[in-house]
Amino acid sequence: MPDFAIVSIVSNKGGCGKSMVSSNIAYQLKRQGVRVGILDADVDSPYLSEMVGAAGKITLDSQRRMVPVLHRGVPLVSFSLWLPDAFAGATMAGSSHERWITDAIEHTAWGNIDMLIVDLPAGTSLDEYVLVKRVGGKRFLGVIAVAIPNVPSGLLRVHGTASFQAIRILGVIENMSGDVFGRGSIAAFCKSKSLRFLGSIPLDARIRERHERHEPDVPEDLREPIRNAAAVIIESAKIKAVAR
Repeated sequence: MPDFAIVSIVSNKGGCGKSMVSSNIAYQLKRQGVRVGILDADVDSPYLSEMVGAAGKITLDSQRRMVPVLHRGVPLVSFSLWLPDAFAGATMAGSSHERWITDAIEHTAWGNIDMLIVDLPAGTSLDEYVLVKRVGGKRFLGVIAVAIPNVPSGLLRVHGTASFQAIRILGVIENMSGDVFGRGSIAAFCKSKSLRFLGSIPLDARIRERHERHEPDVPEDLREPIRNAAAVIIESAKIKAVAR
């Protein structure tokens, strides 16, 4: 297996902003000098590349390895960049899905990266959770969980699956906090389970406006949870951050 650390970004339900968090963590790591790649492991709804505005198609090199699309200096693999039509539906059996994720991790020309951020499909399916752990082996560090405050039960399910499979939860980000979906429940859950709470990202119109312009970066004044997540990953991977 290629010699880079792996962290998965997970949530129990769709619509939590997991892809936004995944891309922001990756770009934050890059700003801090970490050589990082992104794998959008969702075949049914591969949204990450569209959100960040990545263009181009995945190709194959002479060794039949996938060649990622380079976006903002970060190699990116997404099923939407593999299909001839990025918005075509995908029908893939479980075994084929597992093979594609395995190939994307092991048989991609990622280059000389330190870290791979894997944006997993929403849910707590053992297939994806255990697959990345199995493929990653000792290089798999654990997961960053994303949850929204009005559905703390989603984080409970993530915690249950991770505990059952001895997968480390590196930290938890509460997304979309504020008057609409509430605030504080995810921090309270983390305290009850001795999980590291990384902070809250509010439901802010500026985030939507940036997404519409394919600018995925969370505004600087809202970025503390992303910086905290990057710090936890750097600490876990024993990577030296060389820049801010």
